[in-house]
Amino acid sequence: MKVFKIIALTFSVALYTATIFAQETKLIPLTTNSEKALELMRTVMANAEEFRGNDNPPLLEEILRLDPNFYYAKTYNSLLLENNTYRTNLNNAYENRSNVSEIEEKIIEATYQQYINLNTVLADKIIDDLVSTYPDYYQLRLLSADLKNDLMDPYAKDIRYAEILEQNPKSFPALFRRAQLHFPVDNDIVNFPIEERDLELATSLLLQAASVQPKNPGPQRFLGNVYRGQNNLRMAKQAYESSRLLLGEPDEIDFRYSNILLMLGHVETFSGNYKDARKLYDNSIEFLNFRQKPTYFQFPVFTYFYERDYEQAIISFSKMRSEINTSDQDQEWKTENITLMEENIFVSHLHNSNEQGANKSLQQIAGFKRNELNSYLTSGASREQLLALKNNNDIYLQELRLWKDIIFGASNVEQQLNRLKTLLEKNLAQDPNAMTLYHKYSGYAAIMAGDDQAAIRHYSVISNIEMDDDNYHSYFYAIALRGSGDTEKSSAILKRVAENTFATRGAALVQMLAKRQL
Repeated sequence: MKVFKIIALTFSVALYTATIFAQETKLIPLTTNSEKALELMRTVMANAEEFRGNDNPPLLEEILRLDPNFYYAKTYNSLLLENNTYRTNLNNAYENRSNVSEIEEKIIEATYQQYINLNTVLADKIIDDLVSTYPDYYQLRLLSADLKNDLMDPYAKDIRYAEILEQNPKSFPALFRRAQLHFPVDNDIVNFPIEERDLELATSLLLQAASVQPKNPGPQRFLGNVYRGQNNLRMAKQAYESSRLLLGEPDEIDFRYSNILLMLGHVETFSGNYKDARKLYDNSIEFLNFRQKPTYFQFPVFTYFYERDYEQAIISFSKMRSEINTSDQDQEWKTENITLMEENIFVSHLHNSNEQGANKSLQQIAGFKRNELNSYLTSGASREQLLALKNNNDIYLQELRLWKDIIFGASNVEQQLNRLKTLLEKNLAQDPNAMTLYHKYSGYAAIMAGDDQAAIRHYSVISNIEMDDDNYHSYFYAIALRGSGDTEKSSAILKRVAENTFATRGAALVQMLAKRQL
């Protein structure tokens, strides 16, 4: 749903240590006056490499306690940081970037450009230049791969992993992450188009990663995804259980253990065992920090979408919204996650044909977005930052408004589409894929208006990279193709949507519809 996602370069998913590399491997130089802080920072990097990134928040707190001027460490975000605190840290690092090594300086600049100025294109260029200047630093290539991901370019991302493997064929992070180009992981990870995915290659890469770190549960965890991609839920369940055995007994707060329970819940969901799935999902949530819970809470509620029980979904999302509102978290975080719950309530009203309920939710969401903008106003954000955030908020609200108007047959849909187009065009310099959303909703509006050819024209403009895993719009594209007489391509897409085994809101809304079309 989020059109222009603000992604910090929180190097907990991009920078890795070289504990498995040869001693001469060059690591990013770190500037600090504390040997202990340096040691902990290397541990933070190792944790990210070894599928332990969620162990990092307390370590990052300790690092900045030991050295409050460890500017590179300030580029890292964590669950324990309020958004405003992270922005303050990043601004401070940017202002003092001349006090660190050139590599650190440029990484700080790239992080600032992407997170503060919302300019991933410029951040990508900064890191590309660093890779050219310092080709022996594999961590820079990993960071570059993350930026290629954010620019929706799996090919450039794959090239970076291949370059690392040329230098070191046993690079765990390159093997582990290269495999993930071939199957869905989550909404943040871009994949190859379906016709270019190679699940046998993905399996080989994961097994190679497992041979490098045999006690690491990550490769087994993602082998489960490979099996789901093959629609082999029995083998997927075995792989997830094997990963759980490698983990051992969970800690009280244990994201990796929670994530594996989530995967087992997905297996039950796509086996049609919704009650069992909800039990596993609920169990997974028990092992999470409260700040992680809203995202995971969505999955048990999405199971009601498969059952077309939108009223129960609304009740559940409303309950979580109240829990968030009464929590002791900071207001900015609460606003962001209350908005997420209200968005899901809005979508439930849409698909339950409740226009009045949808209008009420949309009004509340608009208010939450105003509050979000006000929080930036009081945090010292620049005029450019505020304008960028306002435009993104306008796009987000316009998308929801347009979705509602299309479903309920409003007369001003064309006008709404033109407004969305104008807003998206402002982002083209920072996001070359900005217009994808316009074409998706133009295609959706056309099919709902009975114009199959117009729908096909718009959907055909969208790259397979951005369309293949969007089950919601793929379904409507298939309906347009069938209406135009292309039954072969339509049936292939409908079959893919009907047999999907990766949990998203869009998939939950249309999977049963696709099954009925076959």
